[in-house]
Amino acid sequence: MFQNNLLMGAASAGGAVPVISVENSALFDTGQTLTKTFSTTRTDAKKWTFSVWLNLSNITDGTYRYVYSSTQTGGWPAGFFFYNGTFQYSGTTSGGYTAGYFTTTNLYRDTNGWYNFCIIFDSTLGVAADRIKLMVNNERVTTFSTISLPPLNSTSQIGVNGTSQIIGQYNDSSRNYLGYMAEFVFIDGTAYAPTDFGEYDTTGLYWTPKSSDDIKALTFGNNGYYLDNTTNPQTDASGNG
Repeated sequence: MFQNNLLMGAASAGGAVPVISVENSALFDTGQTLTKTFSTTRTDAKKWTFSVWLNLSNITDGTYRYVYSSTQTGGWPAGFFFYNGTFQYSGTTSGGYTAGYFTTTNLYRDTNGWYNFCIIFDSTLGVAADRIKLMVNNERVTTFSTISLPPLNSTSQIGVNGTSQIIGQYNDSSRNYLGYMAEFVFIDGTAYAPTDFGEYDTTGLYWTPKSSDDIKALTFGNNGYYLDNTTNPQTDASGNG
């Protein structure tokens, strides 16, 4: 589904999520990217979910570290990224899309452990604060230094056909993600919960990835995908191909 080869590896976790292992991770360390331009219309432009496990490296102030971006000619990108330790999301207003944005107050600087970031978008909900949710290790983030909530029934540039979907970068090499990624999932048309992608271990203390079979059983929609890295980083395991 995606182009370009990445270094493969399994990284053990510590720090952010201690005493767990996230297998089959892909290493982004010298500007590797995965790109795709969809030709099919999204299942539902008002609902989507991202879940990804990240093990960070080289957190440098003043540098954008894009995990994912969706760009169109002349438009500011939709996507999510780290900047000065914060985690930020932009739904972008380019091309008529208005889907909110936020910057966390929390800082994510731990380079010795795994974080699970789950972003849930459902602009059909009546409560504005529930239209965009950020969950980190199954805990909802509720404090933001800046936030603009998506308007009711708004659509975003995320996963839209005709735009470049890029994992690991936006625009140029100064905005690369650096670190490991694993279990990268995009759901088109359904607002899933973090518990559809992760679960607590037998102690009830540590948040861990669910089995690949559980994730493959989800409904991915037209433009959804699942990068489980069992074959290589660019092969989609969702069934969409």
